[in-house]
Amino acid sequence: MITEERLLEMKKEVEVAKSYVSEIRGQTTAILKQLKDTYKCASMKAADEEIGKIRIKIAALQKQMEGHFAELEKSLEEE
Repeated sequence: MITEERLLEMKKEVEVAKSYVSEIRGQTTAILKQLKDTYKCASMKAADEEIGKIRIKIAALQKQMEGHFAELEKSLEEE
């Protein structure tokens, strides 16, 4: 049989969990608002797609920079 003390402990645990869930919901709402305002993403899926596009752009820019760096090294060696 569950004692009154244990029931009170369980009630407190439930209250803490409810508070935590509420906090997480608030944080999620804030993050989604920031995604929408800053990156025009209405969902996490859209944000993931945007991240993929940005990663592709970064890779292209990195490759371009490496090519320019190689050209610069070559021209410096020729001098």
